[in-house]
Amino acid sequence: MNYQILSENNNHRLVAISDTEVGKLRAVPTYQWVNAVTGEEVSFFNMQMDVDAEIEKLVYANSINDLMVRFIRKDKFDDEYDMVVMERLYPIHYHSISLEKRKEYFEKFYHQISELHDKGFLHGDIQQPINDIAEVVFSNIVLTETGLRLIDTGFSMILKSEPNLRKYFERYYHELLEIKNFEEYFLSEEYS
Repeated sequence: MNYQILSENNNHRLVAISDTEVGKLRAVPTYQWVNAVTGEEVSFFNMQMDVDAEIEKLVYANSINDLMVRFIRKDKFDDEYDMVVMERLYPIHYHSISLEKRKEYFEKFYHQISELHDKGFLHGDIQQPINDIAEVVFSNIVLTETGLRLIDTGFSMILKSEPNLRKYFERYYHELLEIKNFEEYFLSEEYS
C-alpha cells in the first residue's frame, strides 16, 4: 500500500491513502507487559475494539450532520492492522480568513455541535492543554474551505439514555466551556 504518514504519536498513526482518504490506526505499543508469575505476555490493548468503537462513534455522528470527519470504511493496513478510513480534510489556518467569515463559520459550528449534543453525542476532546502554563490548542477543530469540522472520536461518547445524560453532565458542561474558549480564540481580532 502506498501511503504518506501525516501524523504519529503514542496513540495512533494517521496516513494519507489518497487525495480524498486518510486512514487512522492505533499505534502498536513498543513495550511488552508480562505476567509476573507466569512470565507470559499480557496485552492491555485491543486495537480491534478501539477501531470498531471509533467507527461506531463516527457513523453515529455522521448520521446527525457533517461536523465530524466522514467515515468511509474499515480497511487493513499493511495486511495486518485494522484501520478507520475517513475523508481527507485539507486544513487552512484559522486566521487566514476574514472575521466576518469566521463568525459565519462559528455560528454554523455551534449549531452543528448543539445538534450533536441534542442527539446524545459528546465529542469530549475540543481543547487540549499543551504545557503546564495553561496554553491550549484546538487541534481537533479543523478549518476547511467549507467551514469548521471536528476530527478524532477517541474520547467521544454516545449518550443514549436520560440517566447517562445526567451522569455525564459535568463532561457536557466542560465541553460547552471549551467551545466558549474556542469561540474567543477563533474570533479574536488579535489574529486578523
